[in-house]
This record gives sequence, C-alpha cells and structure tokens, in this order.
Amino acid sequence: MINEHHRQSWPFRQGEEIASATRAALGVGRELAIDVFTIVRDLGIDIHCEDLELPTLDALAVWGPRHGPAVLLNSGSQRHQGQGAIEERGAVRVTLAHELCHFLIDGEHALGAVDVLQSRMPVAIEQRARAFAAEFLVPTNLAAQIWAEADRPRDRFGLDRVLDQLCDRFKVSKSVASWKLEHGARLYGEQLRQVLATIVPQR
Repeated sequence: MINEHHRQSWPFRQGEEIASATRAALGVGRELAIDVFTIVRDLGIDIHCEDLELPTLDALAVWGPRHGPAVLLNSGSQRHQGQGAIEERGAVRVTLAHELCHFLIDGEHALGAVDVLQSRMPVAIEQRARAFAAEFLVPTNLAAQIWAEADRPRDRFGLDRVLDQLCDRFKVSKSVASWKLEHGARLYGEQLRQVLATIVPQR
C-alpha cells in the first residue's frame, strides 16, 4: 500500500498515504465523515469495549492463527472519558482508526500483550498509525478548506471556532482537530502552531 516513492519517507507521510489509499479503496469521498466503527466491523474485525482499569492503555489489536482479528477498547482510558455513547466520542474513534492502521500494515510487527502494556511498540510504527488515524478521519486538504471558508482566522477565538467545527463534523478529539488544522493551514503558507498550542496544550 506504500508506494516506492514514500517507502523511505517519514512515518507520518506513510501514515497519511495509507489513509488516503484506504479512503479511496473504501469509496469514501474526501469530504465525507468516516463511520470508523462500521468500517472496522465490515472488515470482519470484532470490537470489544471494557474497562481494563489501566488508565494509560487505550486499546489492544489482536490477531493471529487462533485469535482475532479484534480490537479491545479500554473504556477506562484517561483519553476515552466523556459524555454520551462511546462510539460517538472523538478520542475513542481516533483510537479505533489507529488500531485499524495496525491491522492494515503492521501484521509483520506483532508484539505480545506484555510488550504493548509496557509501551514497547516501535516509535516509527506508532507515529505512522497516529498519522493514519488523523488523516483517515480528517483529511488535511479538507481541514484547510474549512479553515479557508472561515476566512482563515489566526487568532485564538477564530481558531477555536474552526476546531469546534472540525470536532462536530468529524467526531474527533480536539487534539487531532488542531493537528490537522495546523497542517492544513501550512498549505496556505500559514504557521498556526503557537496559537493552537495555547488552545490545546496537550496535543
């Protein structure tokens, strides 16, 4: 799925390319929001949600000759807390998209549960999965378009309104929305990192 031009590129570039290719393969238009839970289930991947009493663990992807494919989402994760149905929470949807990337591209890099729990996943693989999840749910070009349609705000108030719009439309966490907004603004030659960091410090 990664073409030769990008095979040696940065992990986040690979993740974005895989996300774009996956959207195209699924026939999901660039302007459409993704129903990631339905997509994962349609691919034959079971989804289980339980409180694992491990606040720093978001999820486990399981596959092998006797188990899976399945995703175990930790409802007790610090990042997954929120109101309403768990499938509607932005951080949970981002986590599921992240795990989908592992299923699509990382079958040869499987680790045991102990390795995952002790955060032994290779950094490049995790960077690629994070970039995939963000681009899969909110394409950079679309974030740029929405910012431009809002008259390209650069102040905290205007950017916060665009972030809310991205979160509401694509049901993602504010950290992912700010990341995609930052990247989208770069297409117009604008650097919004410092202002966005004041709005979403933990991103």
